[in-house]
Amino acid sequence: MVLKRCRPCFSLLACAFGPASPNAPATARLTNPADLTKFRKGKEQLLEKQVAQLAAAYINVVVVWGEIDEKTLTHADKYGIMVIQVNSRREMVYLSAVLGTPLMPYLLPPLEPGKCQRVYGQELVQGLAVVFEWECPGTPALTLVLRGATTEGLRGAEQAAYHGIDAYFQLCQDPRLLPGAGATEMALAKMLRERGTKLGGPSGPTFLAFAQALQSLPETLAENAGLGVSEVMAEMNGAHQAGNFLTGVGVEGIINVAQEEVWDILIAKAQGLRTVADVVLQLLTVDEIVVAKKSPTHQQGLNPDPKKAKEQASPIGKKSPWGQ
Repeated sequence: MVLKRCRPCFSLLACAFGPASPNAPATARLTNPADLTKFRKGKEQLLEKQVAQLAAAYINVVVVWGEIDEKTLTHADKYGIMVIQVNSRREMVYLSAVLGTPLMPYLLPPLEPGKCQRVYGQELVQGLAVVFEWECPGTPALTLVLRGATTEGLRGAEQAAYHGIDAYFQLCQDPRLLPGAGATEMALAKMLRERGTKLGGPSGPTFLAFAQALQSLPETLAENAGLGVSEVMAEMNGAHQAGNFLTGVGVEGIINVAQEEVWDILIAKAQGLRTVADVVLQLLTVDEIVVAKKSPTHQQGLNPDPKKAKEQASPIGKKSPWGQ
């Protein structure tokens, strides 16, 4: 079923699409067969009336988190209402936020129904997916379909997608970039090392230690790539000493990050450096570290010496000095 002619209007139901509490205990007092027939017809008329209220509110798509009654589904088909069943509350909450309509605890139309351009079903490899489509520029949601041969590959692709979305969000806040592949850390280490050699007192060793810590990142990249760490670091030091601050570590050796288009986000890099500096300052303000040690427990021997056991006087065998 595809809704194209009229714009889909949604109602999200966090209840069963049918009679309210069908498994609840109830006692119907019936005296004759006519009362039974009237009771059944009244129940069906109530369900049809509730579905008619949805249609009167221009609701043509109902998303249900619960059971779907067959008779109520027949009434929905009669009024041209598309019924979609969702098995996860998380998906319902997500649809409520995207469509801009609240979750209804009863079979009633919402005050503000959700809207989109088109709703249709699309077959995937393992089943059928329901697609909510927006054709306007400001699309409130986006779905990525990832496919892979193994579960580990799919997890890696999903993690990469999350990282890409996070990077795009950070670039929307600050579009500035920095050279990646360890080039920025190497350039900062060079500047701090030059400054630290000129300073005296405790400031000089502090700058040198910070420079050495920053230099550990390109060393780690070279080690993870299976390269010779000493050779790669020697080449990087020579390039940065010559003023080529765009030299980084690649898979096969040193690379030009501008040509390879390897960049880091400025806001993420700055936040990481601030966090590291704050942690170092907190550690330096600690005067003493108190370590609580447990006292050693003396274990008694499992097989004591029988001679020593006999020599120990038993409190029961001792005589009282008063002769009792």
